Formats: sequence, C-alpha cells, structure tokens
Amino acid sequence: MFSIRGIHTCKFVLQGKPKNRSAFPSTDVKVKKSRRTSNGRPLTLGKIIGDFEFYTSPKASHLLPTLEKLMLHFMNSIYFAYGSNMNFEQMQTRCPGSVFLMPATLKHWRYFINSSGYAGIKKEDNSETFGCLWQLNETHWQALDHYEGVREGCYRRSQLKVITEENKTGETVTAYLSNDESYGVPSKPYQTEVLQGAHQVGLPVHYISKLESWATGYSLESEK
Repeated sequence: MFSIRGIHTCKFVLQGKPKNRSAFPSTDVKVKKSRRTSNGRPLTLGKIIGDFEFYTSPKASHLLPTLEKLMLHFMNSIYFAYGSNMNFEQMQTRCPGSVFLMPATLKHWRYFINSSGYAGIKKEDNSETFGCLWQLNETHWQALDHYEGVREGCYRRSQLKVITEENKTGETVTAYLSNDESYGVPSKPYQTEVLQGAHQVGLPVHYISKLESWATGYSLESEK
C-alpha cells in the first residue's frame, strides 16, 4: 500500500470526492473536553511529564522494569505539528481521538514549502517555527507515517526540543521533517488548511503573516 504523499512523487491525491470547504470552515472539535483525563483533571504537558516523573521515582521502584517502555511512550506520544496538521478538523479526521495539548515554539528552525507543495522545516539560526502539540497513540502514528510518505522517503520522524508556556526549558517531542528542501508553491486547499489551523491554535499574528506569504512560493517576506 502506498501513502497519499507517496503517490506521483509525493504529490497529494485525494481519495474519493473532495469536500467543499470554505476558507475557514467551522469545526466541532471540543478541545477543552478532550484535554481532560478520565478523572476530570486537565490534561496538559506538565501533567504528562508529572506522571512520568512519578512512575520513574524511587516511590515506584517496583515499576522499574517498565522504565524503558515508559520513556518511549512519553517521548514518542507527543507530536509537534507545524503545517496542515495544526488543523483541528483535519486531525480529527486523520487521527480520531488525538488530543490537542497546546501551542509550542521550535527555536532555530524555519518554515518553508517544499517542491511538492507541502510544509517543511529546516535548521536556521535565529529563526523559529510556531506550531502545536498533539497527544497520539500508536494507531495515530501509523496513520501519519502513511500520510506523510515515510516509507517512500518523503518525510522522516525526528526528535526535536520545543518550548511551551508551561516549560520554557524545552520538551522533547516528535516531528516530521521533509527530505525535500527545495522550495515550491502550496495548492490553495492545502494553504487554506494550514492557515485555518494556525488561527485555531492561536499562533502569533506576525507568524501567520509569514505563513500567508508562502501562498505564491518563496519571497523575501517569508525570510522575515
């Protein structure tokens, strides 16, 4: 089976009839409800890390045999999205049950659109990429690997450190990096998904302007 991005040299192919979408369609995602655990406590990155610290503390020494599994779980369950996967509607369709956590910032990386018309980020000093964090399970990761064309070599997973309002020192999360760093132009539907997600997440106005500047490809404005 080929990924959506893997078909036709990593170009996007819609399966079935495309939906009619307005520039900024409404979404029924209830973020506040989804950010709570079964006991009603707010589900935040701090809560997740707090649980991790408990299970790896001396008080939970009887759980040490599972330490490696816990480390992998907490490191790999948090996904940093910076492109169309910031979009609430898209993520609930692509990864049902995924949980939006909070906005996040990746320092010294710059956003761009690759030659296939999709978002990517590349290392660059004094730059920053804004996005958001999602909590995922293994089924979600498999779905994203398929969509991002990991098997075909379009994108790859990478561990990166982001900062949030809750943790200014940085948290290690997983993001998808484009293996194609040549510049291109996004399709209008894709650009709309990215901008809608940026507004839903609440990214800074100046950064949204930078995303908007990529509508026609690379420009000096996109470098600012």
